[in-house]
Amino acid sequence: MDFNEKDDSSEKTDTSKIDDYFKDAPTDEEPDTEGWSEIDQKAADLLEKAFQVWTIVEEDKENDIEYRKPTKKKQIEESQKLIDEARELNSTNKWVKNRIVELQEVVDSGKKKVFDGSYKLMIASVILAFFKFVLPGLKSCSKVDEITLLKATTRRQSMISSYTDNLKMADERVTQLEKGEEANPGLTKSQIKTDIKSAEENIKHYTKELKKYNELTDKKMLSRMKANKRKQGWNYFWKGIFYLICVALYYFVCFTPQFVFDKRKTEQKILAAGSGFVKSFWSIFTNALINTPNTTTRYKYSDGSTRTETDLKLAPIIGLAFKIGGPILWYLFNMFLLPLIVIIKYVRNFHLHI
Repeated sequence: MDFNEKDDSSEKTDTSKIDDYFKDAPTDEEPDTEGWSEIDQKAADLLEKAFQVWTIVEEDKENDIEYRKPTKKKQIEESQKLIDEARELNSTNKWVKNRIVELQEVVDSGKKKVFDGSYKLMIASVILAFFKFVLPGLKSCSKVDEITLLKATTRRQSMISSYTDNLKMADERVTQLEKGEEANPGLTKSQIKTDIKSAEENIKHYTKELKKYNELTDKKMLSRMKANKRKQGWNYFWKGIFYLICVALYYFVCFTPQFVFDKRKTEQKILAAGSGFVKSFWSIFTNALINTPNTTTRYKYSDGSTRTETDLKLAPIIGLAFKIGGPILWYLFNMFLLPLIVIIKYVRNFHLHI
């Protein structure tokens, strides 16, 4: 491959073409350094150092050729620094100038980033965040003023009535348990003791809550209900904003550096094969259910009349539900795990390859 020509295909994620950059210089012979100036020799040494920084990915021992490419961010940065130093020497030597271009192509290719995320997951997550959290949260906040004094009064009286009934039942339960084992068949002394303790704790709780609602005025109850409604609305709203931020972070962390992307070719092939198998299996399974035939029975009577009954199978309905619902559930599962996915993507794409 001619490193002196710009390869427009490198803009795409065709790693087979990008890998052509990650090879030794396309020169079959070592440069003839006879008559080189000190600057030319120094520049050549710097470029050789830059090349030696990279990881050996292939060796042609027969021809004594090494194929290298950067596999870590540190290697890219270190080699870029050496290439820049060689460039700053302003050597006019043709071999040096070509070698600078060749090595720079390798570094630039490694720096390129490839999006390896899912746009479908991003779109689904934005829809979920907006309709599940942001919109309901804003609606909840806007409906605070709809809570009237009458609603607050009704709510307070309902709570008083509920706690009064619960307190009465707890008192009756304690009275019943204190009669002993004879009055409570099936319970041992230990169980009765435990149940009495539990009922007494409930009595304390119900008494405390009943006192609180009896002392609470209708206006205070109204204020509390509005505050709770507003708090609930803002909680939903900020959950939605959190998910939207996660979507934005997911977008950025999914731009994997090319040198990292190339290291995962085997992993990508395995994942692609696994994904293809699961999709094929799911399609065959759901289609088999959908295409399950209904059973038709025809009855013929002695008077010559006939009657036909069709036994409708549930399998086609279940198959259709699985076919539509399966992918939706999968995306929902990934959406709720999005914050964790962002962290894993960041660590794998940027932190582990420094």
